[in-house]
Amino acid sequence: MNTPQDGFLKRIQNSPVWQKVTFSLAVISAFIYSFLLIDINRRPSQGYDEEMWTGASIATFHMLFRGYIRPTVKLDNWFPTYAYKNKLDVFADHLGEIQSGVKKFPYNRLAYFDPDTIRFPYDVIQWDTLGQAVSFAVKYDTLKFPRKKFQWYDNALWTFGWKAPNVGKAIMGLFIEIFSKVKPNPFGYFEYRDPEGNPTNVTFNYVPHQYLALARIPNAIFTAGTLVLIFFGGWIWLGFWPGLLAFMYLILNKYFMQSSTAVGLDGSSIFFLTAALFSLMTMLSSFKSINLKKIILGSVFTGILFGLGVSSKLNDALFAYIAATLLGLIIVFHLSGFSKNKEIIKKSAIAFAIIMICGVGTFLLFNPQYRKQPLAQMRTTRQSVDGYFARRAKDQRTKFTPIQGKDFIFGYAGPGENYAITDTIKKGESIAMAEGLR
Repeated sequence: MNTPQDGFLKRIQNSPVWQKVTFSLAVISAFIYSFLLIDINRRPSQGYDEEMWTGASIATFHMLFRGYIRPTVKLDNWFPTYAYKNKLDVFADHLGEIQSGVKKFPYNRLAYFDPDTIRFPYDVIQWDTLGQAVSFAVKYDTLKFPRKKFQWYDNALWTFGWKAPNVGKAIMGLFIEIFSKVKPNPFGYFEYRDPEGNPTNVTFNYVPHQYLALARIPNAIFTAGTLVLIFFGGWIWLGFWPGLLAFMYLILNKYFMQSSTAVGLDGSSIFFLTAALFSLMTMLSSFKSINLKKIILGSVFTGILFGLGVSSKLNDALFAYIAATLLGLIIVFHLSGFSKNKEIIKKSAIAFAIIMICGVGTFLLFNPQYRKQPLAQMRTTRQSVDGYFARRAKDQRTKFTPIQGKDFIFGYAGPGENYAITDTIKKGESIAMAEGLR
């Protein structure tokens, strides 16, 4: 029996030769242009972010696949505050409840102190009490929270570490490991000094740029793959011209192409999200005609892509809402009396369950730091990311300053820090545009 999917493919097979040639040229141009953008000679390092992502990719690959244990001596201070708020089981004792605005803590209720005197396994929680920021000391339980676990929160990795899932970084680290002539240092080239050699309390990365060039390669592949899927998907479901227009819009968008091919997580996360949507739509287009076995296989494949997407960037969790909406509408339609098809209802429910199970399973497989209390850990990460970017957006409006006689401006390593970093954001760009480039 022919399926709607067979009809789509036949439509492409029977399409005019010039359309097939145009698609073939688009595929070739997508890969050529993406690889031109990653040439380290044509496009030197974009500065702090690319270097930090490269170092974090090297470290993540070795921690995840080589059993490397980092010599961590300090955790990112964003972690304990939100870990306490979400009751992660990493502290030596229960820290007390928040009652009527009063914070109750153990360790003789140590409250006010100089944070610089606190050393691991003690840490600092920063909290607002009646509109005033106060600090409290806490202690980690290193039996529940040993080095193999707390290394993921190493302060040296900063926001490029625990706040970002592992797959995109691990893939870049894998390319570096495979194609580098001299194998990288698994620590990742993080140092507490600025480019002038002055000591700092935030890290800078001094990764050799040949590793940065290698880390761009998978992002070029992912970007080209996204463009091809957009064109092909549009052609299948909407027609040749919508597919071509969508392709042209993206490939001519310099901000999309530059950010997706740079060392970072945009390329991998966008590709996996697009691939998951493509897989889901392909399965839904032939829901009525294919058997349950193919539904299960398609759902497993879609779920794995979904899990890889969320394991590249948490924003890809959006796919869960899309899948729930589409499959939910199918179920409602067939329950409402318009077309009571119990087989379709069963397929939809099974498909959604399998997609979610495989997605979550894939995420936990590649992100060991989330395996214990995954929901609480997810909230901790999400709230920390939101809090960080809220501060960053506010602070960097005043911290980006032009340099006389140069075509770039200075940015900063993070909120509250006064360590300048060179960035390649052109003068005259708005802060919103600057953030988009970063």
